[in-house]
Amino acid sequence: MDSAAIERVLTTLLSVVGGGGVLLFAAAWLIRQVINQRLGRSLAEHKSKLDADLERHKQALRLESESALERVRSRLRRQESRLKELGTRADQVFLRMHEKRMTIVEEFYSELLESLRLASECVSVFQGPDAPDAQKVSDFQQEFRAC
Repeated sequence: MDSAAIERVLTTLLSVVGGGGVLLFAAAWLIRQVINQRLGRSLAEHKSKLDADLERHKQALRLESESALERVRSRLRRQESRLKELGTRADQVFLRMHEKRMTIVEEFYSELLESLRLASECVSVFQGPDAPDAQKVSDFQQEFRAC
């Protein structure tokens, strides 16, 4: 196509559509651009507002979780010190109980030895010439005391 043919097509197109059609097309395009620009700006403002809200909520949650964590740690420290105190008390009670048990065992052993001595004295009167050897009795008493 030569330039004369293109010029004729454009002239025909302009005469058919007319100047009003071109003006209407330009106005529609301009309105569309303005609306897109305003929507884009509004969208950006809304996004920045949402981002700020998100950061504020994140900070609030972070502070709340740190506070809750510190409360739990504090409670654990109190419980730990209480358990140590109870453990110390239990150790003291066990020590006193063990000391008392040893005292009772010592008393029982001394009473048992006294009973053995008294029984030996009572029986020695009734022993005849077949009496056990004094050395054997002494050895038995030493073994008994060693227990």
